[in-house]
Amino acid sequence: MKSRFIQTLILITLLAANASPAVVLGQECSLEELANCTVRDAYAEIVADLISPETADSLRSNSDPQVVNSNTATPSPDAFASRVHASFQNFLNVFDLGISDFEEGEDGQSLIVRFNPRTRSNNQFGLSLTVTKPQISDTLKEAIPEDTRSAAVEGLESQLSDLDDLTWTASFTNSTKQCTPEKAATGCHGRNPKIYRGLLSKALSRAAARQDASVERAVSNSDDFGLDEKIAGLFPDVASGSIFGQPVSRATDPDEVIATLRELALQDAEAQQTSQAFYTENGFQNLAALIDNQPQLAISGSYRDPGPIGGPDEAALSIEYQFGGNNVNKLFGGDTDPLERLKELKDADLSDKKFVLSISYKWRDSFSRDELMYSDTSGNPVTLTDLDIDLEKKNNIMGRIQWGKSLAASIGGRNARIDFSLEAIWTDDEETRNQNRWVGGVTYTLPLGKQMSLPISINYADKPEFLSDSRDRLGVHFGISYRLPWEKDKT
Repeated sequence: MKSRFIQTLILITLLAANASPAVVLGQECSLEELANCTVRDAYAEIVADLISPETADSLRSNSDPQVVNSNTATPSPDAFASRVHASFQNFLNVFDLGISDFEEGEDGQSLIVRFNPRTRSNNQFGLSLTVTKPQISDTLKEAIPEDTRSAAVEGLESQLSDLDDLTWTASFTNSTKQCTPEKAATGCHGRNPKIYRGLLSKALSRAAARQDASVERAVSNSDDFGLDEKIAGLFPDVASGSIFGQPVSRATDPDEVIATLRELALQDAEAQQTSQAFYTENGFQNLAALIDNQPQLAISGSYRDPGPIGGPDEAALSIEYQFGGNNVNKLFGGDTDPLERLKELKDADLSDKKFVLSISYKWRDSFSRDELMYSDTSGNPVTLTDLDIDLEKKNNIMGRIQWGKSLAASIGGRNARIDFSLEAIWTDDEETRNQNRWVGGVTYTLPLGKQMSLPISINYADKPEFLSDSRDRLGVHFGISYRLPWEKDKT
């Protein structure tokens, strides 16, 4: 069910596309001179006068669109993405390859081709291809003698093809097929809003049934705005569907039209305020965040082939599991009425009690070049020798765990907090093997009022160089954090 106010916004937006003028005979439409307005614009002016400035601006922009000129000079994007996009579309239109959409990079140097996601049971698969403007590897450039580097790079660049640098990316997520109260009690997972549509619809329907008379009026059925009944008679020569685009002054009694519009606008403004209050007081604004806190396992992988002179091939695989303590499962997982629990969370910090576990693996292939051939500006073949490029394979594994929560202790309305983190990095690259490490830490943050806090940290690293200002593997740090008065409180 929609409030009269929301329906009014939708109707005004739709009618804004009509060709009727926003003003009459060049006269400006304003709250003081409503007779100069069309019925549509007069209603928008009246409603805008009764509601918030933000909503008023939205109403006016929808009712009376204006052209906004900008004198800011912006650089033209590279033509690479649009050129590849056109060639791809001309080719792929012949086949049904399940392309979802194309996205050109802002700088014009990359094009993302997204394929239609596949859903099987409770598993979702995604696939995309990124075509990047090819470049010569920096390692290769540096291996070319400096006195011939400029000419060699120019010659090698002429050999590059649009499709040299390709990156394939695949993703996988698993979710509950359809979350019910029984499944939520034991733990639904996944963050697709469609999973929770039926579950939340039932709860919100019960919430609507509990509203008092004023709120019920705000969200009750109001498909009939009453304009035909109250105003149609004042425009006897106009079809009812065209009344909104007519000048108020054309009515047999313009003052009666304005009075009726004021009455309807007042009802809608009151309904909007009542609905908004009910919405906020019951915590409905947190539903999206609660879904975003649901447990989720995501796996993604990528493979990049930068071309014959773009450098070594690369691949990556990541697995991440995360959840927030306040989520949809918690609403339905206890003895408390879900609506009451939702109301209790209306002022809660929903970023609290977050847990993240991630493991990532990166691989780089070997890359060797002793000589290269290219053609100079005259078309003569040139051979570069003794480049001595020999990059070995490289593997890198990184793991990370993060967890934090607010504590019961409170000072100045702010709760103390404890955070834990552990990170591990391993690589078999000879040049950076000394960077292999374990680093962990626990931080207790004690608030000292609204603007100040005292963090106390205990950190551990298996190599002392990864502890700042510490000679040993174990470090303890004290500090004072002060939030400047004009900064927004992120808590």
